[in-house]
Amino acid sequence: MKINALVAALLLTAGAGNLAHATTLSSSLNVDDKFSLYISTDDSQLGTLVGSAQGWEYTYTFDAVLTNGVTNYIHVVGTNLGGPAGFLGSFSLSDSNFKFANGTNTLTTNASDWKVSTTGFSGAFSPAVISGGANGVSPWGNRTNNSPSAQWIWSSNAQNGAPAGAKAYFSATVAAVPEPETFAMLLAGLGVLGTVARRRKQQ
Repeated sequence: MKINALVAALLLTAGAGNLAHATTLSSSLNVDDKFSLYISTDDSQLGTLVGSAQGWEYTYTFDAVLTNGVTNYIHVVGTNLGGPAGFLGSFSLSDSNFKFANGTNTLTTNASDWKVSTTGFSGAFSPAVISGGANGVSPWGNRTNNSPSAQWIWSSNAQNGAPAGAKAYFSATVAAVPEPETFAMLLAGLGVLGTVARRRKQQ
């Protein structure tokens, strides 16, 4: 019973440490033509609405608090109203409790760290994401409030001349990073459990 109580105490303390931190995701987006931004803890679910807007000429900025201790997903639903389609974005994290798929605290739109679907967030993503070029490329020109390294992306079957009303569902992963003190606490606890087990064997 004492061992079980120790394990429970360790888990509760580790959980309390995670709850003490609130990581903020900051986002800057330009989408041709309109979009909605969500944060989800399930890649097959739309998630909680952060904000929406229309007009690719403007860079829209949003802040959202991530759910601690679990993987979060950035979900962007882009809608094209005719002509070229594109999503340009830059994202950053307020601390080191999370990392993007690239292993850092910053992420831009590109063809390798993002997934796309043309049917929704069902867990299966296809076709491929393609890049129409970095911020500054024609026909959109330079979006001064977005990262110069961000690329205009869309689904490979509809970037140029996508039909009016065509939607693209983008997803990017934000993985939780276990805190160093949590690791240390769990290792110390395992050491105590090992010592107790050895003493019991010797008795």
